[in-house]
Amino acid sequence: FPVWYCRDCGEIKLAELADLPVDPLSNRPPSPCKCGSTNFEPEKDVLDTWATSSLTPDIAIELIEDKDMREKLYPMSMRPQAHDIISFWLFNTVVKAYSHHNSIPWKDIIISGWALDPKGKKMSKSKGNIIEPQIVIEKYSADALRLWASGNKLGEDLSFQGKDLVTAQRFLTKLWNASKFAIMHLKDYNGKPEEFNFIDMWVLSKCYRTVKQATDYFEEYKYSKVRKAVTEFFLKDFCDSYLEMVKYRLYSSENSDEKTSALYTLYIVLLTSLKLLAPFIPHITEEIYYTYFALREPQKSINIDTWPEVRQDFVNHDVERDAEIAVKLTGEFRRFKAERRLALNHPIKRVVISCPEHLKDILTKAEKDIAGTLVIQKLKITTEPLKIEEKITEIVPDFSVLGPEFKGDVKMIVNYLKGCDAEVFARELLDKGEINIEVEGKKFTLGKGHIKGVKKEIKGGGKVLNSTIAGLNVLVEI
Repeated sequence: FPVWYCRDCGEIKLAELADLPVDPLSNRPPSPCKCGSTNFEPEKDVLDTWATSSLTPDIAIELIEDKDMREKLYPMSMRPQAHDIISFWLFNTVVKAYSHHNSIPWKDIIISGWALDPKGKKMSKSKGNIIEPQIVIEKYSADALRLWASGNKLGEDLSFQGKDLVTAQRFLTKLWNASKFAIMHLKDYNGKPEEFNFIDMWVLSKCYRTVKQATDYFEEYKYSKVRKAVTEFFLKDFCDSYLEMVKYRLYSSENSDEKTSALYTLYIVLLTSLKLLAPFIPHITEEIYYTYFALREPQKSINIDTWPEVRQDFVNHDVERDAEIAVKLTGEFRRFKAERRLALNHPIKRVVISCPEHLKDILTKAEKDIAGTLVIQKLKITTEPLKIEEKITEIVPDFSVLGPEFKGDVKMIVNYLKGCDAEVFARELLDKGEINIEVEGKKFTLGKGHIKGVKKEIKGGGKVLNSTIAGLNVLVEI
């Protein structure tokens, strides 16, 4: 306290307001006591600032003039704070609440952690390892910083890593681009279809199941789990899968119920995703909402809109389970094309899918979507086994065996193997166990140990797609 005590008369001497701040242990009063003495005893006690901070619930409700509303707000529902002031702010506030009101000040407390430096150390001005939020915001944006901060569990500390902000920035870019693509097509949006497409039903069910997850997690203040569930749904299910599978319908000039279903689904899922993301990234979600949805929704701002409710009429676990098979197969086809450096819209002449009856029923529901997404000109789904005839196109030599045995003649032998009829060579080697060959006047005997293997192709030029879906065999003719 900025106070001194006169040793001669006991008068209390306060510091002048203009002189503050003052440390009475090192500073003397600028003027003598009323009794004329300059012999002072400095105050040694330090003010406990938590005495005021512990009254924050009372101070907050004093701002409310309505008495009934005050009673409704106290005790408050939740206090957010970090773990470093549990024994200070939290403890003192609870003690004051019991002293003044004979009750606790809040129903719940959520304890967050600290943001640590890149080495996992507590940030401190004295250590010089402080990272200013303003600099991070200027470089990455406020939403990227918020998205990063919300990724940590309650009570746990989080090290600041630049790469995590880059990841957050990439998500924002993905959200912006996906929204632009959707809004570009939503100009044709005209309401609910008479019947929903199978894949549309899948993503709507996944969407509202995510709403349920997010709501339940928020009720428990587990915001990091909300963030994880929502971002995973948006990236994996909506962007990576659904948008790719719906493009062929969106680009179609035909005004069919299939397209109406796609547009309705696109509208609902994007709007719901924005609402789920808004608590974490309010700036970009507001910008996207204002660009399109503010003209069509009751509220002009997403940040005053209501939290989405689960629509049970769209939640269907059977549809999710079945459609996941079609979505997974489509993903495998996309990788199949990418491995061969083919664009996603590169036409495929013919595809035959052989599978058990129950898989045939499922894939038939998504037949149009699979063919449309992958630009398959002829798609056949059957329960009959594939009739695949393979031919040997190349003999693969084992250099680890040929080298030590034939030394300088290895090149001649390899050239012979490249130029020979691989089918005939392999058949003869299999029958006899060894083959005598002559190259440039030199004779060699090759056995099975000299051959590492063979390369095969399907007769007719087809390719086998190696699906991870049990019971599924796929033949592709590019």
